[in-house]
Amino acid sequence: MHLPISVVVMVAFAVCGARGASTDKFKEVVEPVVKACKSEVAGATDADVEHVMHREELGTRTGMCLQYCVYEKLGGMKDGAVVSKEEALAVLHRIYDGDFETLQNASDKIDRCEEEVMERTDLNDGCDLANAVQQCFRKLH
Repeated sequence: MHLPISVVVMVAFAVCGARGASTDKFKEVVEPVVKACKSEVAGATDADVEHVMHREELGTRTGMCLQYCVYEKLGGMKDGAVVSKEEALAVLHRIYDGDFETLQNASDKIDRCEEEVMERTDLNDGCDLANAVQQCFRKLH
C-alpha cells in the first residue's frame, strides 16, 4: 500500500550533524518523548531507544515503530502520514531554536527527501514511513 503523502516532510530531528547547544537542545526535547514512546511501543528495547537517540539505523520493526511514535508525538507525523513542510519546520524551530545553520540544513534535507520518499511504493504504514524518512536523512548526512 502506498501511503497518501501530499507533501513528504518530517520533523527532521533525524537531522544529523547538529553540534554543541543544538545537540543539547535535541536531547532535552527528544529524550523524554523517546522514553514515553518506549512504554507505548510493544517490545521496544533499550537498544531501540539508543538507535533513535543517536540517529542510527533502526534495524528492527520495533525500532521503526518507536521512531514513528516519536515523530508523531513531536508533531512531524499524524495518522500514518507526514505533515506539511511548514509544520515540520515549526517543530524544528522548537528543537533547534536559534541555530540557523541546523535549521537550513534540515530544510534542505526535507526538500531532497520529499521526492525520494514519495516515490517509494513499499511503505505499508507509519512505521515503514518513519524508517524511510530516517534513512533518507541519514544518507544525506
